[in-house]
Amino acid sequence: MKKYILLILLLSPLYIQAQSEQEIGSITPHCYDSRMINLSSHYTADGVGFDLGYSRINKNASITNLNLEYDKGNYATKNQYNIVSANLCLSKPIIKRQRFYASIGGGTFVSYEKIENSILHLSKNKFTPGALAKMEAELFLSRYALYSSFEQLYRTNSIIGNWQYQVSVGIKYILK
Repeated sequence: MKKYILLILLLSPLYIQAQSEQEIGSITPHCYDSRMINLSSHYTADGVGFDLGYSRINKNASITNLNLEYDKGNYATKNQYNIVSANLCLSKPIIKRQRFYASIGGGTFVSYEKIENSILHLSKNKFTPGALAKMEAELFLSRYALYSSFEQLYRTNSIIGNWQYQVSVGIKYILK
């Protein structure tokens, strides 16, 4: 009985991979006019957050990304922040394989910061525009993909600091 269970466990990834390659061939993840959505969580130096994004492949093989992000964390001593931002990024693929894609790009964003000091019971609210540089990698498994990215953000006049980074991990789904 143990041998059969072991055999099934060893052969199931081969079946899943064969099924994925068949679906990948008919979907073609990074072809012109394909559309994808992604959901990921990210880590920053002072906190965590999540992203919800939409991607579209353009005629010249560039990728347009629209993202909504939420960050929450602690800044300095007893200061908590909440940041909601929307960004637009244009990326260009640097590695294109059948199932793996990597791209690099840049863009702009606007964010709303709310900083609260729990000792003094004060809060500050502020809109901050900025720029970003982004690297991302995707590993496609049928209509779903594992997604990771690294973003370097420059927030103009931000209370928590101008230069920040985000490391994201999540999933991506091909709509079309």
